[in-house]
Amino acid sequence: MVDRRHISNAVELDEWLSSRTPEDFTEAHAAVGQVFRDQLEAATRDLKGRAEEVAGKPAYLVGTTDMNDWLRLGMLDAFLTWALKKGDTCEHTPDMRYPQPVWAAAWKPGLVVCELCTELLSVAGTPSDKTCDGCGHLCDGLPDDPVYPVSLLNGGFGYLAAACQDCYADLPKPETT
Repeated sequence: MVDRRHISNAVELDEWLSSRTPEDFTEAHAAVGQVFRDQLEAATRDLKGRAEEVAGKPAYLVGTTDMNDWLRLGMLDAFLTWALKKGDTCEHTPDMRYPQPVWAAAWKPGLVVCELCTELLSVAGTPSDKTCDGCGHLCDGLPDDPVYPVSLLNGGFGYLAAACQDCYADLPKPETT
């Protein structure tokens, strides 16, 4: 088992998180103050609302063990880089100690931006705009070889990626009712 004080990469963070029980998470949640919990809840709600607005469809819950490794580990790496202050931020310097909606993108590793600065993540018109972050395939575009936008949200932390048709088909989908 990995000691959380010595976590230095996304794989170790993933292993540590997967070893936690629901009781561990409840205890950790109770250990932070009510103000922090309220801010995190608001950031989570705002981030989810923004993601749903941009996607034009509702978000759905996926268990972390059900998420594809390339997407889950990419998000954890972006989060850990930000949490350890090893990356860059926008000029507003978002800080995990003060929850707010923040975004990172697979195509801009090491950068976390606030909601006001999401344009810093744009790669429109570049090869990154058509590259699958799962397998590296350079998509030709619609109609035969599309690239799909993917958003993964965890609390107030949003992670953006692009997926080719095959990688997108492998992502977990909501249960139909």
